[in-house]
Amino acid sequence: MGQVMMYLFQRSGLVLALALALAVISPVALGDIRAGGEVTLLNPDLDQGLLGWSVQSSDPQANFVSLMTPSGRSILRVTVAAGQQVSLEQSLPLGSAGLQPAPQNAWLGQRCAARAVVRRAPGGAPVSGSVQLELLRRNSSGDAPLSLSSSMDGSTPAWTWKDLVAEPLPGAAGRVWPQTAEVVLHLVVTGPGTFDVDRFAMGDHAPGQHVGLDGSFEKGSAGWVLAGATVEATGSSSPSRRGRRHVELLPGGQVSARIGLGSTPGSPWIGEQPVLGSWLRVPLDPSLPLSPNTNQCVRLELIAHGSGGGQQVLSQELFCPVKKDGGVWRWIETPLGAAVPGDAVYLRLRLVSSLSVPLFIDEVQVGAPEALDGSAGPLQLAAYAPWFRNPTHPMAQGNAVGSKQRWGNWAWGDPSPCDPASLSLTHDPDFVRINGRRDGAASTVDGLDALPLVGLYDSRDQDVARLSVDLARAAGLGGFVVDWYGLQLDTLATPQGEGPRQWQSFLELVRAADRPGVDFDIAPMLEPKVQQAGWLDPQASLFQRRQALTDEVIFLVSKLGNRRCMLRLDGELVFFVFWHDIPGWDGQRLVESDWQWITDQVETSTGEEITFIATHPPGTDSTAFSGYGRWHLIDQPLLRYRSFQDFQSGNASTVPPGNVTDFARGTYQEALLWRNQDDQVRRAFGMLWWGFDDSGVAGWSSTHGLGNDGQSLCVRVSPQPSVGFLEATSSVIEANGPTLLVSWNDWNERTALEPAWNQAYWSQLQGGLPVQPADREASLGGLVSLCNARGGSPEVLDRILRRYAMRVAKGAALAYD
Repeated sequence: MGQVMMYLFQRSGLVLALALALAVISPVALGDIRAGGEVTLLNPDLDQGLLGWSVQSSDPQANFVSLMTPSGRSILRVTVAAGQQVSLEQSLPLGSAGLQPAPQNAWLGQRCAARAVVRRAPGGAPVSGSVQLELLRRNSSGDAPLSLSSSMDGSTPAWTWKDLVAEPLPGAAGRVWPQTAEVVLHLVVTGPGTFDVDRFAMGDHAPGQHVGLDGSFEKGSAGWVLAGATVEATGSSSPSRRGRRHVELLPGGQVSARIGLGSTPGSPWIGEQPVLGSWLRVPLDPSLPLSPNTNQCVRLELIAHGSGGGQQVLSQELFCPVKKDGGVWRWIETPLGAAVPGDAVYLRLRLVSSLSVPLFIDEVQVGAPEALDGSAGPLQLAAYAPWFRNPTHPMAQGNAVGSKQRWGNWAWGDPSPCDPASLSLTHDPDFVRINGRRDGAASTVDGLDALPLVGLYDSRDQDVARLSVDLARAAGLGGFVVDWYGLQLDTLATPQGEGPRQWQSFLELVRAADRPGVDFDIAPMLEPKVQQAGWLDPQASLFQRRQALTDEVIFLVSKLGNRRCMLRLDGELVFFVFWHDIPGWDGQRLVESDWQWITDQVETSTGEEITFIATHPPGTDSTAFSGYGRWHLIDQPLLRYRSFQDFQSGNASTVPPGNVTDFARGTYQEALLWRNQDDQVRRAFGMLWWGFDDSGVAGWSSTHGLGNDGQSLCVRVSPQPSVGFLEATSSVIEANGPTLLVSWNDWNERTALEPAWNQAYWSQLQGGLPVQPADREASLGGLVSLCNARGGSPEVLDRILRRYAMRVAKGAALAYD
């Protein structure tokens, strides 16, 4: 592994207090540590061995070896014998390093969290020992636990880094008490085993959400008191916002739930100011007033109950729906109110209806305002490509033959039909560009850096999936539309001995979107060309092709229909369809009645209702499609090169900015005209994109019509992707209209908005250095624009990426190039 031993310590059973050396933790929020609330630790990365740390050991032969990783980071290797225990600790007095002295009331004290990165070292005998991280509050009477992590033991594979996160204990136990003198960061290693330790962090605990409340009602009515209300399964007449269940509250009814103080992590505690939020929806009903009527409302209340039977309303809000609210989910949240009083023994949340119509309730939440996941913004999605492979990824174990199988869509080996003897438009990631990055199948027209910031990743990478979801959320996006070629083709195209890659990629995105506290949607995009073009069976009839496509939809519904993150509109699972009426190998198309047949078959087989969103024009009388967004990203008015000869010679034409706006307006008008024929049911999706260039895949080795010289065009290149291009496409879309961004990560057509390679920006992230705005803009231009447009902060993007970059630096996440 190229590791070099720097220090070797052999320990006795005594406490060794080593000299202190000052080191400042990088300004990045980690896990459950509040952004900006980090504490200054001494030598947190162990770059100076054990300097700054005290060691306690019951094992006189315990070894501490400081090693250097190939990336230049120092880690500490700890070996402990069976039945023995070693601990590392660092004490921080209150009133220093960001720790606040506790007020006289213990319930108001600070909550702290900590994090360490640990892995089981390889080789040797089987490990049955463990590692655990904790925070202790210390005074003259001794130590008491404050925060605690789960344990890492021998079941974790060797070389797999794991984040140990010490979270506050529930209630008063998780608070710094007035008599506390100092807080102790304490890592305990129990033998037998050898473990590597790296990078400690500690700070103020991020505000949480009460996790003991099933506010989505997926488990039924457990924990709830329903009066004039029932838990309902989703359906077209009473749809859930997310998941499969919700509550229907009848006029005059109420729902309530009791919340124990400090009963679970994230539950409210004395002195805090929790709020109540919920998604609410009333049906389309002619009796709804045009303006708010305070006699026709829903009241949300959060009430504290005292030990003597007294009650205090902490926070409340009224929702008085009007006609325009009919059929629409609204997020309603109580304002910040009174603190939980010292004599409180529990809280009760309550929703009381004085409406004359039913009310649908979903995703009820209680917690700190910043911890609640409520957003009343429009539906904003991004297309996601799941087809990338990297042979260094642990799941890339199959017998891959050739560059295309080794790298998936990072490789392109077919020349352009306009120049079949030249390989200038092919790309092989086994070779490296002069900028030090692998030669992925992405355009080099505007330079060599149009490649992912994190390198040519594998789409199955859990860290990359989580990074993508977190960045998209921070930029204001609400979900991904994931391209889906189907399990059958996926299985055939995957190297022998390896699981279906696109399916595994899809699952990683679902897991990332389904994390607690993450409000992010996932929807598949079907590709009927797979069946129609005969990629599976070149002689299949139209009926067989339709059945094969239906089987793919049934597979996804049966496997993922119950996942909370799967996008639903009006209770129906959403499937986008790319070119639904593409001609088949025999010229036959799937027409409106075919898609209705597929819908009926899926419902019969699974019991789920689905709906389709088209990317090409549906019929004017369509009932199978409930939405339409015209996927048309490039044509003559946007071409930078009007012929293949111009492209080869670099003879670029100027594209007036107005061309982009006019082109985007024209495509959006198609969707609006279709929607306006039945605007109570249909949705028009606006398409956002910031450029187009398929020269990275030799124009998919196709001809693509004629250039202005009468010869085949072959490659299509728009003006250089830019914020101006993106803003031009967005300027024509109706306020609060649903949108589809094309794309998050399609590097082959250079529409990707995910961060692009920039050496300076990556060095700043990984080195804990201040970020220069120009370097951020060079890498994240489109994401920064989205962030700014939605009132967000680009610095949040920096923090998310810095956390990932630091994990890569210490080997906790896979490094790509």
